[in-house]
Amino acid sequence: MNISEQNYLHNLDGKIGLAGVPSDFVDLVLTDPPYGIADGAKLTKTKGQIVSTKQAWGNDFQDRWEHIGSYYQWLKPLLGTKHTPKTKIQKI
Repeated sequence: MNISEQNYLHNLDGKIGLAGVPSDFVDLVLTDPPYGIADGAKLTKTKGQIVSTKQAWGNDFQDRWEHIGSYYQWLKPLLGTKHTPKTKIQKI
């Protein structure tokens, strides 16, 4: 894996791909967990049946994130802020 290129995407298992990456090198980690899993009203289709997202995923998602802390060594330090507009949107 050539990590000297800028803006290069790798589609592979994180543990395998990060083995050759130096510490404090990664700017962003993009994940695709089952968002809204706690919302029982969200539906998905599995094995030909429509079920809630929680039924389809069970606790598998939570179990996979058990060791998420081990990935922090590759992330660059980051400071962020959240800005919320104070103006209210009104219908005209």
